[in-house]
Amino acid sequence: MAKVKKKLFLIETLVQYKMLYVIESENDWVSDEEFNSFLDTDKLEELDQKFIGEGMVDTKIITQKQFEKLCKTSVNGHMKDKMIYKADNSLYDVSSR
Repeated sequence: MAKVKKKLFLIETLVQYKMLYVIESENDWVSDEEFNSFLDTDKLEELDQKFIGEGMVDTKIITQKQFEKLCKTSVNGHMKDKMIYKADNSLYDVSSR
C-alpha cells in the first residue's frame, strides 16, 4: 500500500468578542472619534468581555519551506513542529460507519 503524502494547511481565522466599556461624557452620545481616541491611548480597559466565536476565513496548502519561513516571523514560531496539529481523518472514514 502506497504511503499517502501529508499536506500542510495554513488556516486563517477571525475571532470575535463582545466587549463592554463605560465612558463618561457631557454629550448625549459618544462618537466613533471619541471612542477611538480612548483606544489609541491604550487607557481604555474593558468592563467585561464575552467570546462570541471563531471562524475560518481562508485555507491554503503550504510547503514545509513556507512553514519554516512563517516560523521565523511568527510569535510562536520557535515551537516549529509542535505548532502542526494532526487532523483526525477518521471523521471522514466512511468504512467505519
